[in-house]
Amino acid sequence: LANGADSRDLAAFAILRRQQSESDQIPTQSPVALSGASGANLGLARRAQGLGEDRAWVVPGKGTVCLIAEWPRRHAGGADCVPDAAAAAGQLVGASGTASAPGIEFIAGLVPDGVQTVSFHLRGRGVTSAAVREGVYMIALAGSASSITYAGPHGQVRIEGVGLPIG
Repeated sequence: LANGADSRDLAAFAILRRQQSESDQIPTQSPVALSGASGANLGLARRAQGLGEDRAWVVPGKGTVCLIAEWPRRHAGGADCVPDAAAAAGQLVGASGTASAPGIEFIAGLVPDGVQTVSFHLRGRGVTSAAVREGVYMIALAGSASSITYAGPHGQVRIEGVGLPIG
């Protein structure tokens, strides 16, 4: 398990630099889990504030950063980890769906400091956006996203293939 966030992660994500508080703890009844392979230390988690009833935690691992996302009202959620460099490049993106909400795609991700808004390019149906809170964005889309774009600290970023597989 990681015993702290890596310096690269601390540089990219203010949420990991702030003091941990009691509200950062992941509830023991959380339905989402991470595998031990990531080296994620749930005791180091930081909960993103400002997401309304949705919940997300950024969790440092050994050479990785993880994101746990929950949409309690929709009984949906997911978790994913990527290497530090990929996280700093905005590539920590997870998509999930649930039988209780057919046709809805739940997307959560982590972007580096300074990003205010993320745009989702929907397959054949235009663009929508979501605000970023403490580096985290979450959205429930009616349909499927093909890519995400945002203005990052080093210019425009486009991430392809973010939605659930079609078919």
